[in-house]
Amino acid sequence: MNNEVKFTFSIPEATNCPAADVGGKSDPYVSVKMGKLYNFKTDVVKSNLNPKWRNSSFTIVSKDPSNDVVDLILYDWDRNSSDDELARLSVPVSRILNGDVDEWMEMKVTHQVGGFKLSSFLSKYDRSRPTKIQIKMSRIGVHNTAYDPNVTSGPSIDHNPPPPQQQYHQASYNKEPSYYCTQQNFPPTTIYYGPSTTLLN
Repeated sequence: MNNEVKFTFSIPEATNCPAADVGGKSDPYVSVKMGKLYNFKTDVVKSNLNPKWRNSSFTIVSKDPSNDVVDLILYDWDRNSSDDELARLSVPVSRILNGDVDEWMEMKVTHQVGGFKLSSFLSKYDRSRPTKIQIKMSRIGVHNTAYDPNVTSGPSIDHNPPPPQQQYHQASYNKEPSYYCTQQNFPPTTIYYGPSTTLLN
C-alpha cells in the first residue's frame, strides 16, 4: 500500500521571538527542513519580534508520514556575521493523518549566537511569554479520511445523480466533473458524473 502523503506546510507568523540585536529586536526568518529532500526558508522580517512572513507556504511529499518530521529553526538574520539561531521546533508529519492542522505551537528557545549561548540574552527573555509559531498543514489531492480504516480511500463518485429536468441523449452522459461542488460542502476529490446539456432534437 502506498502511504505517500502530499501536503502544504505553512508558517504564517510567530509571536514573542527572542531579541538578538542591539535595540531589543531581531530580523527573524525560519528554515524548514524534512530530511535531506526539503530545505526551505521564509523571507526575513526586519526589526520585529512578532513577524508575519509572506512566502511561508511550502509543498512537501512524505513517503513515510508515520515517521517523517518537519524541523523548524528560527533565525535572526545578520548582515555581517553568521545568522543567530533563536529557537527550534519539530513537527511530526503524522499529525496530518487525522485531518488538517491549524494551531500555534511553542518553540524551544535555543538562544545560540555563533554556536555559543548568550547568558545576557537569556536573562532578558520573557519566559512568561513563550515563543510560538503558527503551523498550518493541509493535505493535497486526497480526502482527509483516506487514513481512516472506516472510510474507503480515493474519489467518491455519485453513481445516482438527480433525475434531469429535461430528456438527455444517452451519448451526452460523460465523465466530465461538475465543479459546482465546493470545498465547504464536499471533499476536494468528490466527483459528480452528470449529464452534459446536449438535448434531443
